[in-house]
Amino acid sequence: MPEPTVYATSDLVYIFIDYSNVVHEGSRECSFPNESFNVDLNRLVTTVCNERKPGGVFIAGSTPTPAKDELAWRRAEHHHGFNVEIFPRNALNKEEGVDVHLACKMKTVMFTKIPGTLILITGDSDFSEPVNQAKEKKWGVEI
Repeated sequence: MPEPTVYATSDLVYIFIDYSNVVHEGSRECSFPNESFNVDLNRLVTTVCNERKPGGVFIAGSTPTPAKDELAWRRAEHHHGFNVEIFPRNALNKEEGVDVHLACKMKTVMFTKIPGTLILITGDSDFSEPVNQAKEKKWGVEI
């Protein structure tokens, strides 16, 4: 894994989580069925913050999904104050809108906040453009 890029002038970290990819890749890596694999979003955020202060947490996922995931999203939103956005899957049961939403949120943070650190938690590589832009704008980036 590459070392984090360090430019940040703010101590805040902004976390972007592609929930569907985290569950899919995590369950595959651990050889668990998706329905049995659980992600504690608060613990995940606490771990990646590594004692740094979060400036914002943005989570995106897709439905339909097991009830445990919807419960995790509600808990993340209502109890922890995370920003959660859920998108319906298309007719082929493929995820649509999640990556675009997270990329847009990343860009909004990049252009409206003092550079800090962006933390991207995903299982795919669709974020090269916003990650490169963040580095150009002197944001720290952790993937």
